[in-house]
Amino acid sequence: MTRNSNFPLSAPSARLQPQDKLSLRKELVRQLSHFIHSPDYRFAVMAVTPGGGKTYSTSKVLVEACTQNPNFIAFLAQNTKDRIQEEAEIIKDQFEYQPIIIHGRSGDLNSFGYCQNYQEAEKIGLSGHSTKALLCQSLCLYLRSNVKT
Repeated sequence: MTRNSNFPLSAPSARLQPQDKLSLRKELVRQLSHFIHSPDYRFAVMAVTPGGGKTYSTSKVLVEACTQNPNFIAFLAQNTKDRIQEEAEIIKDQFEYQPIIIHGRSGDLNSFGYCQNYQEAEKIGLSGHSTKALLCQSLCLYLRSNVKT
């Protein structure tokens, strides 16, 4: 990925992308890994045709980052709740990693579209401990009642 005056990182030209799927995935993994480990990352745009491996490559890099650093927080957004469930199963099967799923806010007052224990989560993260292990997987009432492990 190259530097651009308007954006922190910009996607490579579609003409420069490898033509076969395996090479494309390897290149995407390389670029995404570099991107999330750079000190000034904010967002990236990937101009890849459908089926080119964007979701797979992103999932792979984010799982590796979360595995290496328990305090790393990664978001992989999908456009429907069904697609979220589908992708969570793929991540669990392909990468042997159980993602925590938080659905977006809704009109339902009982919806947990955001962390209800944010202050506690922040304290745990600042202490250098794993927020996921200490709070999300043990004390979060929403996850304990809604996430299958």
